[in-house]
Amino acid sequence: MNKLVLELFDNGKNSNNNFIIISNENEEIRCSLYILKNQSRFFKSLSEFNKYKFITTDIKYSNYKKTKLNYNSKVIKLLINKMYNSNYVLKNLSTEDILDIIKLIDEILLYYNKYEIIQELEKLFEKLLTLENWLDILKKIYDNDIYKNLKYVIYSYFLNLKIYDNIFDKININSEIGKDLIQLFILKINYLSKKYTDKVILNKNIFK
Repeated sequence: MNKLVLELFDNGKNSNNNFIIISNENEEIRCSLYILKNQSRFFKSLSEFNKYKFITTDIKYSNYKKTKLNYNSKVIKLLINKMYNSNYVLKNLSTEDILDIIKLIDEILLYYNKYEIIQELEKLFEKLLTLENWLDILKKIYDNDIYKNLKYVIYSYFLNLKIYDNIFDKININSEIGKDLIQLFILKINYLSKKYTDKVILNKNIFK
């Protein structure tokens, strides 16, 4: 059944679908408005607006049953595949893809299966963190509340680093990020002095 539903989407190529999303590369992605509006408040509001005549910020895309999303086609298709089939496996994602999907989830006001999808993305995100990228990503997402859970994923990664050489040379320790990392570092020292384990478990409540 799930396979049949995905075939109805056909990665945005099924000409029988009654709605078109235009990506930021101007690719037209065909999908079922019925499926979208039953999972997203954004698409539900579009379907109820002016008898399906959608207005976008770009006048040339204000045609019947079309709207434009400022995301690349890969990100849009991945999320729509997931909306068509909750068992669809998200894979081959970069950290940027994950950030964009979470932002898109927030933008379209997705409510069905939202937290399950985000949890899946968080697990993928954790596997993509490296010594080279974790701090840059943290700086990028730090002040954006929609990435709050990803911030804690990064903090857990930081807590369980084996080597901290030069890390504090790369941040302003008086900044909010710097204060958080210092607090985590002290937490780790205290934790390891009392526990016979190499794994530090982060309690999110310490930042509330």
